[in-house]
Amino acid sequence: MRQHLPYRFSVAFLLLVCAFLIAQLFFTTQSTATASGAEAALAQSGLVPRFIDFDIGAATVRSGASHQDSIPDLPPYVALPNSGYPLTIVNFTVPPDFATGNDFVARVLWSTNTTPCFYVLKAELVGYGPGHSAALYDIYWPGSTTPADEGIIQATTAYNTQELIITLRPYASFPTYPGDAMTLVLTRDAGDINDTCTSYILLRSISLTYQGLTSYMPFVSKSP
Repeated sequence: MRQHLPYRFSVAFLLLVCAFLIAQLFFTTQSTATASGAEAALAQSGLVPRFIDFDIGAATVRSGASHQDSIPDLPPYVALPNSGYPLTIVNFTVPPDFATGNDFVARVLWSTNTTPCFYVLKAELVGYGPGHSAALYDIYWPGSTTPADEGIIQATTAYNTQELIITLRPYASFPTYPGDAMTLVLTRDAGDINDTCTSYILLRSISLTYQGLTSYMPFVSKSP
């Protein structure tokens, strides 16, 4: 009988190992299914930042603003002179993944060749779409918790490109919907007493960030 004990022990041990592996596989499968379900739910309702870039060389310019592209090796820019109300305009259609009720955030790269000084900039975002009123936005400048149409921007270093972040927040009951036609206007108020820059303000680029619904991401598998 003794010579059979090792064999019986080996069989029992193998059966125990198999049972353990089957249990591990079952719980791993259940855990993966639960995690996948949670990820799918997040994908259906979550938000991720999306971006809209504008070609500054194609932006509309009015009231004295001009395009400068005379140097072939450098990218174009928009010049806002130190007189009147020069402005630039960019237009876009709200993307289909836009989450209604969320902000747009504008990022403007700019420079000037006179410092130290301040310039006054006005921002306006307005939109129109079928079946609802015009979309209006409050403007929030860096460091401010109170909306204002105009901001006083400090130029600290001559010729160095600086960044300006402007938060555009939906106003009251005037929301924006996917497919709406939008217009962003940036105007220099050169006649304002607070505008002390004696030269051009050069706008190098304009871009927008918004919150997009992850359910529009092509690589997300939607639940039936």
